[in-house]
Amino acid sequence: MSLGFELTLEQTQKLALTPELIQSIKILQLNSAELESFVEEQIMVNPVLEREPETKDDTQGVPSGYARERKQGVPFETNDINRITLSEHLMFQLQFIKCGKKCSAAARFIIESLDDNGYMTLNPDEIAKATDVSVQTVRAALEIVRDMDPAGVGAFDISDCLILQLKAAGTYSEDKGRIIHEFLNEVALNRLGQISRATGLQTGEIQNIVDEIRSLDPKPGRAFASSDETRYIVPDVYLEKENGEYRVLLSENSGPKISINSYYTDLMNDCMNDEQLKVYLSEKIKAATWLIKSIEQRKKTIYNIASAIVRYQQDFFEYGEKYLKPLVLRQIAEETDVHESTVSRTINGKYIYTPKGVFELKYFFTSGVAGNGGEGVSSNSVKMQIREIIEAENPSRPLSDQKISDMLNSKGVEISRRTVAKYREEMGIFSSQQRKRY
Repeated sequence: MSLGFELTLEQTQKLALTPELIQSIKILQLNSAELESFVEEQIMVNPVLEREPETKDDTQGVPSGYARERKQGVPFETNDINRITLSEHLMFQLQFIKCGKKCSAAARFIIESLDDNGYMTLNPDEIAKATDVSVQTVRAALEIVRDMDPAGVGAFDISDCLILQLKAAGTYSEDKGRIIHEFLNEVALNRLGQISRATGLQTGEIQNIVDEIRSLDPKPGRAFASSDETRYIVPDVYLEKENGEYRVLLSENSGPKISINSYYTDLMNDCMNDEQLKVYLSEKIKAATWLIKSIEQRKKTIYNIASAIVRYQQDFFEYGEKYLKPLVLRQIAEETDVHESTVSRTINGKYIYTPKGVFELKYFFTSGVAGNGGEGVSSNSVKMQIREIIEAENPSRPLSDQKISDMLNSKGVEISRRTVAKYREEMGIFSSQQRKRY
């Protein structure tokens, strides 16, 4: 074998993404808020770009082939109905409580150190050292916090939290305290007979105690907004029903209205003697033109894919979640004549406002199980049927996963016991043993 150097020619095929194409792909996968920020950045760095003035006619400038844009209303908040954080809620209460400066300072420190669930993250000794006060003062401050609303905040663990809530409601008893401290795992597994034998209480009495324990909130702080972030939903698409037919409308936020300032196009035509300026303006105008085309293409793509989804899932919009059909990217890609990756980028982070509520477009893409006539049944539809069956069962004789599987199979839904268990757990529904009432 000889080693050496040589020159050879060969033909190869490869896909090269231009900067413009990369930008177009990026714009497609941005949601409305991200696109708005991106456009603002581009206006800052490209002087030829400007926002178009708003017009009274919201149909002006909308390309043919898709419906008029719908005026954007108030954005929808996704996370917390209550936008006040737990810390803010407790600090508000603290200002009306009379205590010494050191006690008040310790209480503020305790409130600020609580986790998002309302639990203590430090012990009294650590707080005393950090605030330079006595442990007795810290304990007094802690009792003030633990008396605040919501009941259960300032607890050291889940047992402490539940007992605080019972005491706040005035229903605490030694039997309830013992069950919480010693048999909380048995309560979770619904092993009431085991608790009865250990405590000597009647099963019916234990059932009432367990029902009350389950009505308590083990994480009282989660009802408040997170201090980390607040995310908002701005729908890109609206669905309206008129004269029995559904119409897909684009939100005005689906594509910011921008244009090229005519001053710079005139300037480029007049600066024939300044080659450097001409090249600069030409590049900026080219970039602005591509950005405008990319935003317009994004709108068309979102509209086409949303319309295809609505046509396919029309039974869902008419009758509810039980009628949601299985859907995969390939089906919409074939109908809209785009690649599956384009569908994936389009549905991710884009929302549609419908008479049934606000949904992310990817919500309508679900797996399923076999049904009658060879048609599939979506996993969400099956989950709804499982929930309805469980809600209608006899609480003293709850249905097993196998029985639920048999009932669904008799209705033409081919599903195994293991899949029933999987869907039940995803919905947060207990097993038959844990659902049993005595």
